Amino acid sequence: MVCSVCLDKPKDMAFSCGYQTCCECGVGLSLCPICENLIVTKIVLHQ
Repeated sequence: MVCSVCLDKPKDMAFSCGYQTCCECGVGLSLCPICENLIVTKIVLHQ
């Protein structure tokens, strides 16, 4: 499962809408790049 934004790093951040990216891409986002909903919550996932 790699990040759908950079297509390089593993997904390790989840958003309130349920979609995920890597932390590096997700930290600067206010809208989900997949469903375009407003990101209310960001959760760092530890593997």
